Amino acid sequence: MHILTKFFVIIAAMLSVLLAGLSIAYTSNADALRQAVVTERMKAQEAAAAASAATAGAGEELAQVRDVLSAVEEEKRGLLAEVNKLTSEKTQLAADVKKLELASQGHDARIEEFTALVKAFLEQDSLRSNENQTLREKEIAYLRKEIELGERINELGSQLEVSQETNRTLQEQLADMRDRLGNLNSSNIASGAAFSAPRAPDGFRATVTGVARDAAGKMLVSIDAGLNDRLQKQMKLSIVRGSSWVGSMTLESVNLNDAVGVIDLSNLDVRAGDTVEASDAGW
Repeated sequence: MHILTKFFVIIAAMLSVLLAGLSIAYTSNADALRQAVVTERMKAQEAAAAASAATAGAGEELAQVRDVLSAVEEEKRGLLAEVNKLTSEKTQLAADVKKLELASQGHDARIEEFTALVKAFLEQDSLRSNENQTLREKEIAYLRKEIELGERINELGSQLEVSQETNRTLQEQLADMRDRLGNLNSSNIASGAAFSAPRAPDGFRATVTGVARDAAGKMLVSIDAGLNDRLQKQMKLSIVRGSSWVGSMTLESVNLNDAVGVIDLSNLDVRAGDTVEASDAGW
């Protein structure tokens, strides 16, 4: 801009000289020419002053512009430095984010592994709990069974003692009855009586088929043996159940294949299915 101002000043000076020469050459009036020259000189001076003022203003403006440019350049350098710093921080942050992502993946894998371990542990714990519950139930059932067996054994022991005591009593009663029967037979022999009750065949066995009471209250027992088995009226038979003696009976009615007798002596209640033997079969 300073160069343009000088250029304008030079042009103005040249124009002033040119105008002065033209004025001298073509004007005959010296005063007028002088006045014109003076006027042109004044104009030239004014133009030069204006150009100088413009140049001075332009210089100040240029200095201000240069200051502004310097400030802008400084700010630009600061901004570039800030951008570089931010770029570096961004790169570092990206690297940190990548590390965090990798760490997060590792943590996720560990969490999944831990979750699987916890799930497996819970399943094993549930299985152990179920097994323990089953074992406890089995143990309780075994204890109950053992208690029941113990109670049953005690009960059977008590029954055995009672049965043994009853058997001893019956043996004593049977021995007494045999003694009484022997005395009766001796008395009958001594008195000349010829009556004797018939005996059942050796090895005789039958089964009780029914039990009932008659109008007089006597216990009647039906058996599945009769005349075909060589049974007779007034025959004495014993009734047993397993190893227990139930009672004795005397036949009152004998048919071909069945017979009915009356209970003479009983130790237990006679039931259908009891075994009937000869009265001298060891009872």
